[in-house]
Amino acid sequence: MKMLMYDQVKHCVALLSSVTPLIHDMCINSCVAYTGPLLVLEACPECGEPHYNPIKLAVSNGEIKVTHQEFHTMPIGPQLQALWHHGDTAEHMWYCDIHTEQILAELDHCDGVISSYDDFFHGCDCLKAVKDECIKAGDAILMFSIDSAQLYQSKASDCWIYIWVVFNLNPSTGC
Repeated sequence: MKMLMYDQVKHCVALLSSVTPLIHDMCINSCVAYTGPLLVLEACPECGEPHYNPIKLAVSNGEIKVTHQEFHTMPIGPQLQALWHHGDTAEHMWYCDIHTEQILAELDHCDGVISSYDDFFHGCDCLKAVKDECIKAGDAILMFSIDSAQLYQSKASDCWIYIWVVFNLNPSTGC
């Protein structure tokens, strides 16, 4: 079997999952992202660095605008859609609803006392949100965690790492 090149693998994953990155321009010093009203700026409002590579801009007589730097984001919506689209993972996505139903039944049966607290769904805030119908059957329950890393000693943090945790999935399945 022929080994695929990296770009071919990325293309296949995008086709199979419908999950593709959103790519945005950013300041070369990581000051701002050129999105929304900043999209039209030719220079960073914080540090004054040009939005586009001035050499490539000059060589092309201002025709070709190549950003100095870009960042990629992977939106959570298409990732959740991909989980619901596949039969096996769609089944695992009901873990939250099934488990919460069992907890509420135990609370009703045991005068408001739970035998063990071993999952996020045992928390009083989560159970209250379900009882108040703020969380409904099939809703995605997510946790967002973000941190930055300073990649160079003499530069402010310029790499942000984030993770979405999908609580709907059964932790014992490995999904």
